[in-house]
Amino acid sequence: DIMYHAKLANGEVLQPGSYRLEIPLNTQTPKLKFFRDGKLVATAPARVKTEVRKADATEIDYRHAGDVQYITEVRPEGMNEALVLTKSSKLKSGS
Repeated sequence: DIMYHAKLANGEVLQPGSYRLEIPLNTQTPKLKFFRDGKLVATAPARVKTEVRKADATEIDYRHAGDVQYITEVRPEGMNEALVLTKSSKLKSGS
């Protein structure tokens, strides 16, 4: 679930709501695909970062710059890897 009206690093915008996330495996630079109501609505390049624990549920990290929320990281349920969508020093911590 996306909690906020949020942008991806490539500028694509996702509205709040439920999405299905498709993640290609076996690559260090996957392109995430966001589906809503069975339709592809956005794609986002990412890099893989190994975490110390598996995620109990899918977790999404947000950062804000001004009044814009950015999705910066996705940790899929059951995986010990995070998918980093952006890494910009211009972004400030937020929730």
